[in-house]
Amino acid sequence: MDRLRTNRITSKSPTAEPGPEIAAYDEGLSGKVMTLGRYVRRHVVAETPGRSASGVADTSAAAPLGGRDLRAAAPNPRQNHLLAALSEEDYGRLLRHLEFVSLPCGKVLGEAGSIPEYVYFPTAGIVSMLYEMKNGTSVEAAVTGHDGVVGVTVFMGGGATTNRAVVRNSGHGFRLRADILKREFEESPSLRQPLLRYTQALLIQMAQSGICHGHHQLVEQFCRLLLSSMDRLSSNDVALTQDTIANLLGVRRESITAAAGKLQAAGLIQYRRGRITVLDRTALEERVCECYATVKTELDRLVPRRLPASMVRAPLRRPETEPDGAALVATAHAAQRLRATAQPTRVGRVG
Repeated sequence: MDRLRTNRITSKSPTAEPGPEIAAYDEGLSGKVMTLGRYVRRHVVAETPGRSASGVADTSAAAPLGGRDLRAAAPNPRQNHLLAALSEEDYGRLLRHLEFVSLPCGKVLGEAGSIPEYVYFPTAGIVSMLYEMKNGTSVEAAVTGHDGVVGVTVFMGGGATTNRAVVRNSGHGFRLRADILKREFEESPSLRQPLLRYTQALLIQMAQSGICHGHHQLVEQFCRLLLSSMDRLSSNDVALTQDTIANLLGVRRESITAAAGKLQAAGLIQYRRGRITVLDRTALEERVCECYATVKTELDRLVPRRLPASMVRAPLRRPETEPDGAALVATAHAAQRLRATAQPTRVGRVG
């Protein structure tokens, strides 16, 4: 009992100089606390958007924990294919001005008739380019996701636009002041080319969308909408209600219900509570019209994915033909015979 009473330390106990063992323990504990602080700053804070002055998370290499990099979920501007296609010099000049933003569903990025103050480079989600009529109906003319930029009129010189840019599927991305992009567009030819190529792909998408609405069946248009959404969401699940799809395609809700019922009865999709799950993409591609393949082929050609522009413009080099296995064996045998003949002949001593 006396031993327990002696070892008990309370707030009223007199302070004493720590012994060497306690001092060593405190030093080790202090080192562990400092290590924990560095870990929190490198991993937890780096994953939180908006911590830096520019709002861009640091994506430099760091020691992973247990083989898993905890900052893999942090947004990277080069998740946008258009930014990834820029040269290192052009990308570096834009990077300091990029600002991370959240793109919730329904957020308006640009109104019809207004001059954009910012351009947006989505890294996740989908933005719809809508044309609204006087009677309140609207039609989706094009979509933009991680493959491009919202606000091409900024660098095309047209000023205001006639469409309305609205976030259809929530996500995130980076925005850039319009005057900065316009200045860089005018001064850098290497930056100008990727932006113009994407604008061409966007015009092709708009033209093909108009053709599709006028000449193809509703089921084919529905398939095109699902496939283009899957490409930009990288998922088989598409969060869209039937009312939203009806507004995007400019038809009645009852028509969408019938089209979705046909695809679900065929086992291609599953629809429940405003979410569509594609069960058979191959069969869906067989039912879609040729507009989907045309738009996708041109977009992949004009805006290469995750490849620097220097690599795209570099001429293709044919790799040297590697020798087959038989040639390698013959070469090894020839080298062995050469070594045998090159060895000096040993003469025995005569006793």
